[in-house]
Amino acid sequence: MLNVYCLSNTLDDIVERGQGPGEGVVISADKFESGKQGGGIMRADRSFICMGLSICFLLVVGAIPLSATDSPTGFALDLGFNNLAVHRLDDFPGQVILGPQAGNYWGIDFDESAKTLYAIHGTNNEFGVLSLVAGVFSLIGSAGETIPAEHSWTGLAIDPADGTIYASSADANSSSLYTVNRATGEATLIGGITNATTIIDISINCDGEMYGHDISDDAIYTINPSTGEGTQVGSTGLDSNFAQGIDFDNSSGILYAWTYQGNMGDNQFGTINLNTGAFTAISAINTPRGQFEGATQTCCDCLQINGFETGAPGLPVSWTVTP
Repeated sequence: MLNVYCLSNTLDDIVERGQGPGEGVVISADKFESGKQGGGIMRADRSFICMGLSICFLLVVGAIPLSATDSPTGFALDLGFNNLAVHRLDDFPGQVILGPQAGNYWGIDFDESAKTLYAIHGTNNEFGVLSLVAGVFSLIGSAGETIPAEHSWTGLAIDPADGTIYASSADANSSSLYTVNRATGEATLIGGITNATTIIDISINCDGEMYGHDISDDAIYTINPSTGEGTQVGSTGLDSNFAQGIDFDNSSGILYAWTYQGNMGDNQFGTINLNTGAFTAISAINTPRGQFEGATQTCCDCLQINGFETGAPGLPVSWTVTP
């Protein structure tokens, strides 16, 4: 069985279908816990079209091979021009601005269902959720005063397998790792991230492997999520400065990076080699200009398909299911 879910602010039903073309039906929202979902049409050519202002994804129930014509989605919080944007992971320059967001949320990540985008403020301890429609921040609570006075919150990573929320803090001399209570925002120290003085962001994959980007030595580290022990993988080959982001595409295992380089503030989007730490650019420098913290809208148990319905401020949402 393949379930097709569409998130929406305006509709309250879910489309679920069987494996044959034309088997789509609209079912009630009580079959799914997340609340407001959108509808859609399963066409005879095995493609699916969302209806309404919807963000759509496919959830695989059982071993059904799938292929998609669209790349997964990335969300980029521009700390320079103060907005939240959405883009395909294979088309960073084609990003679409969802709305203004001037907060210094230096850590963002999607939950394990890839439906809720959490954020932590770099300096005032705010922990909450960013709207995927307009970028508005909703406060859950304070991360508390658990970090050293000279530290700032630098990263947020949610385990896509079990939902544990991790956060990192750092100054130019040391870095630390925490868990964060989803309901209250309160942070609990795990320990110092050894061997890494300025971890600027962290990410964790479906196998529970955590990585961090240190901008002091411009290197990638593996981090033990239970102890904070850090081990250098290798150099990114960049001269990185200030807030920026890394996040796994949980559907492919690729680690993406929204980088910000040098004192002139050149940004570039690309991938990180997990064996060497090396950065490979996907986009040209400053296309578009900005300083980005990023997150992929992907999960371990579903195939994420990017975009918004035509007519909404976003990206296309048609795709094809291969039996």
